[in-house]
Order: sequence, then C-alpha cells, then structure tokens
Amino acid sequence: MLALLGEITEQKTAAKLTKADARHVKDVLTRYPQNPQKKAATKGKPLSEILDLPGVASISASTVNTYLSHIQTFMRWAVDHGHATENIFDGMRVKARKYKSDNRDAFTADQLVRLYEHLTDNPMGLVKVDAAKWGSLVGMFTGMRLNEIAQLETTDIKEVDGLWCIDVSDVGEGTTKRLKTSAADRRVPLHNQLIATGFLNFVEAQRAARHVRLFPALSYCPKNGHGRAISRWFNDTLLEKMGMKSRTVVFHSFRHTMNTQLRRADVDDAQVKTILGHEQQGVGTGVYFKGGFRPAQLKAAIDKFSL
Repeated sequence: MLALLGEITEQKTAAKLTKADARHVKDVLTRYPQNPQKKAATKGKPLSEILDLPGVASISASTVNTYLSHIQTFMRWAVDHGHATENIFDGMRVKARKYKSDNRDAFTADQLVRLYEHLTDNPMGLVKVDAAKWGSLVGMFTGMRLNEIAQLETTDIKEVDGLWCIDVSDVGEGTTKRLKTSAADRRVPLHNQLIATGFLNFVEAQRAARHVRLFPALSYCPKNGHGRAISRWFNDTLLEKMGMKSRTVVFHSFRHTMNTQLRRADVDDAQVKTILGHEQQGVGTGVYFKGGFRPAQLKAAIDKFSL
C-alpha cells in the first residue's frame, strides 16, 4: 500500500503531503483497477495508463476504504514519531457505489457479436452448462429479466397463432415463480435468430427428458430467485475472460440493449414496453392494452433487434 501511495503522490514524504494530495489519493483509488498486475491490459504499465480503462473494473468502495485505513494508520504513526504534523487522511472514506438497473449500459454492436460467438461456438470453453448458454441467449434475444428466464418451465414455450412465444408468468407447476410487477406478465415472441440457433431443439430435449423446469439445475433462493448462478457466471466469468467486465455492463445490459435497438428502429413505445414488461403509462394506453398486442405485431417488432 505504501508503494502505491508513493506512486500516486510522486514519492512525497509524509511531512510534505497536503490535504489536496489526500483528496487526489482518494480520487485515484476510486479509479484504480482490480488486480492490475494480473491482467494483460494493466500489467507492468504506469499508474497514469491504467486508470479508467474501458472494460477494466475498478476496485470496490470497500477495498478503497481498506486502502485508506492502511494509509491512515501509516500517517498516525508518522505523526506520533514526528514525521508529520497532521493526519490529513483522518476520517477519509468513500460511500458504497450503488448501481441500479437504470445505470447499466447497453452492449455495443461489437460486444453483442462477440458474446453470441462465445455462447454458440464456445472458443474458450467457458460455456459448460445449458443454463449458461441458453439462459444468456434468451436474455440477448428477448430482453427478459434474468429471473424471468431462470424460472421458466418447459410448457412456457408455446406456439400461439402460428408463432413460437415465451409465456412470462408466475403460473406453473412449481411454487417459486414470481414476477417483478403485474406488467411483467406477458407473452414474448421468439426472435428468428434464437430459433435458428436451436433454442426450440433444446426445449424439446428438456421436455423429452421430462423436466418441468427449462433449467432444472438452477437452485432457488428466496432473495434472488433462480437466477443467481447464471448472473455469477455471466458477470464474473464470461465478461471477465472476454475483457468486458464493468460495473455498468452486466447481464441486465441485455434489457437496455433490446430497449435501445427497438427504439432506434422506431418501434412503437407501447410495443417496446410490452416486450420488456414495463408499466404502460396513460389512461388511453391502459384501456387499449386490456386486449394486448397480437403475437404477430410483437414478432415484427422484436425481429428488428439484430447483431
């Protein structure tokens, strides 16, 4: 920690450090990357080149506070032994950063293509279970919430008016299905590319094996539902190994990507909200949506999403 402090302050002695230096140290620590000597993007590079690198996660607020605590201990020693007159770091802390779903970024076009290749061709051998592959692909091509995907039953994939759809609901043979809001209860048509990738073949195989749930290996916990394992694998393994990991780029980014693409394609606002399970606004819209959109209308909309 002292070596890093020296690098940040350009080797100033404790006696020469100012409150401005302390604020600078705090700022740099909030932008300091995780494990910089273990990653190719940061290993062996000077401090000025490794801060705020795209796709490289910075250390957590908890780790920043641990570093600051060590510095405070050092400065306390320096004051006690006459090497400094004041502990300028005393009481310095950072607040935990909260990342709500609204603060997530959409995937770029290049990131989407790379993710699709890794999920289907598996060049690095990172995809080891069906839930990782198909759960992620469903997220990519539907924009569904992670737990909506993880709790699916094989009967939720059905043909309606000649089109394959996913019924998103809290109804099923199990007792653990739940929805975030009433608007989340919806029917999402399958994207052409998801079908072409073999999703229906996977569904049929799960039915043939007499599985009730589409992803039976995913365990349930009251706090996080069924989606925790996919979330950990996708965010901490896949994105990490692909060099995409960031606090604002996570599984939930699929929803933002779908939302962004459909709106750029001039899809009707009410259709976008229906596909994503968002609340509709306005009295007129509420009355209109008692019957809902036809599958063909939503199918035409969702197929405007592309890699």
